[in-house]
Amino acid sequence: MDKSKPCVELEMALGQFQAKCPTMRKDTKGHNYTYATLPQIVEKVTPLLMEQGLVFMQHIESDNAGNVGVRSVLTHESGEHVESSIYVDLETCAKGGTIKNPIQALGSITTYLRRYAMSSMLGIVADKDDDGADSGRFESPVTLANSFQIAGIDKALQDIAGRDTGKLESMTAAMKKQYNVSHWRDLSESKAQQVFDKLLEKAKG
Repeated sequence: MDKSKPCVELEMALGQFQAKCPTMRKDTKGHNYTYATLPQIVEKVTPLLMEQGLVFMQHIESDNAGNVGVRSVLTHESGEHVESSIYVDLETCAKGGTIKNPIQALGSITTYLRRYAMSSMLGIVADKDDDGADSGRFESPVTLANSFQIAGIDKALQDIAGRDTGKLESMTAAMKKQYNVSHWRDLSESKAQQVFDKLLEKAKG
């Protein structure tokens, strides 16, 4: 993360923003999970940022290697700023998901990156209310494996198997059987991370 030095006023303003920023409700339904949409988050945080003299901007970027990314910039009225970029391989991520149209895949990936980067930089907490019939507690819904994790698992399996297609098929089938899924997209986000970590260890060993 790049930033101007020092960032005392910006950090104080960000702290004030975080103290007033509400928990984001995950009201939008995806495939067996819920999430807070980017427009929902922007609508709620923008006036709170402005109260503290803060402006948050994001820019879609790409490079000659086929990577697409988002650069996020948080600026304070004092002139202090911080910025951070996140990049992913567009082709790999698109292959790992269910969206076949490349333009739709680009839109889906960049929206995900913008939402992820905004929540990370601003310290936004998102959760889902348990429908509030009695206690009003918050629960964490099960989030399924995302396209980045799926692409990572497939790539790790290919790296381990090399050109041996038989080995690739048997390893894939064995791991899917172990986790009782027919497709990687049926894994929870945490289970997908476990699979990926195991494959990384196997590749190193």
